[in-house]
Amino acid sequence: MEHQTNITGSHRRVLVDWLAQVSFKYHLLQETMILTVDILDRYLQIVIVPKPMLQLVGLASLLISSKVEEIYAPSVYDLVYISAHTYTREEVLKMEKTILHELDFRILKPYPLHFLRRYSRLARTDTNIHHLAKYFIDLSLLETETSSLLPSKKAAAAFILASSLANVQLYGTSGKKVWTKDLVRHSGYNFVQLKDPVTVLLRAMATRHLVDNAKAIRERYVKNAPTEQVKSLIKTELEKTITAADHKRVISIIAEQTES
Repeated sequence: MEHQTNITGSHRRVLVDWLAQVSFKYHLLQETMILTVDILDRYLQIVIVPKPMLQLVGLASLLISSKVEEIYAPSVYDLVYISAHTYTREEVLKMEKTILHELDFRILKPYPLHFLRRYSRLARTDTNIHHLAKYFIDLSLLETETSSLLPSKKAAAAFILASSLANVQLYGTSGKKVWTKDLVRHSGYNFVQLKDPVTVLLRAMATRHLVDNAKAIRERYVKNAPTEQVKSLIKTELEKTITAADHKRVISIIAEQTES
C-alpha cells in the first residue's frame, strides 16, 4: 500500500467491509472472502490503482475467488448489479483478466482457516473458541498490517487469543494452557515465535472491533454465534477485554498460558 498514490488504508478498509457485505449477501464461504482480500492486496502491491478503480479491482478479485471456491458463484451480472452499475460487465471481465495476468495466474495459497481447523482438532477445542478465532481472522482482513503474516501464524495467533479470552470470559479457567506441547510440535511454533503475530492481531482487533468498518463482519458473527455467551462476548464484552486493554499485560498473561 505504501506505493499507492491515491489509495490509503482507510479506502482499503471501506472496500473490504463492502466486500464482506457482498459476501454475506450471497452466502459465500469464509475462504472466498479471505482469498478475495489476498488477491486484492497482492494486486495493490504491484499495480498503482486510481481511486475510482479500486472498487472494480475488489469486484474482479471477488469474481476470481468465487470461481475458485464456490459451487454456485455470483455471476458478473450479480456483481455489476450489487455495485449499482458503477461498472459494466465488460469492465469487470477486463479487470479480471488484468489481475490474473499481473499475478501470473498464481491464485491459490494456504488459508489461515486450514491451519485453524488443524489446531482446533489437535486441541479438541469447542465451537465457541473456533467461532471466536474465525471472527478474529475475518477482522484481521481490514488491516494491511496483518496481511503480511503467514497464514499458519495468523491462525495460531487467532487461536491463542480466542482460547485465552474464552478461558477468562466463558469458562473461568484462566490458568489453563492454550498453546500446548502438542500444538508446538505440530505447528512448529512456540509462543516466543508467535508473540509478534499475537500482538499484531490483538492491535488490529482493538482498532477494528467496534468501528463502522467492521460492522458487517461483527454482525455476521453475532448472528451465527453458536451460543448466547459467545454472542454477548462479541457484541459487548470484547470492548472491555480487548479495546480498552493494556496489550503488554494481556500478552504477558497469555504467555503464562502457553508452552514456550
